[in-house]
Amino acid sequence: TTTHTPSRPFQTMDGCQAAAHVAYAYSEAAAAVNADMLIYALAGYLIITAITLPVAWAMLVWMSGHEGRRGALSAIWKERKKDKLVTVPLVLALILCALIMIITAAAPLLIKWMNR
Repeated sequence: TTTHTPSRPFQTMDGCQAAAHVAYAYSEAAAAVNADMLIYALAGYLIITAITLPVAWAMLVWMSGHEGRRGALSAIWKERKKDKLVTVPLVLALILCALIMIITAAAPLLIKWMNR
């Protein structure tokens, strides 16, 4: 028998099947990542940061001088207050990130459970 491959493969699948295919593709891509790739990616991001951070600082200094507010910029560093390290937005962001990680890790198990 011949099988028909639709032009839009996810169109004929239900939500669970489509999610299973996406999760499988993601797991294969994640398995292809090794330590060397991570080190090269980190090195690339460090190089980008080493270039763009001084450029951003120079632009900030130039803008503050151009606007006549250089004293306000230097006051930020001289008069830094000891603010709280843990704030409500930080806690909410950490909770949201943890929930996303838990849902992502539990998705394959949930898909298997739903396909029983």
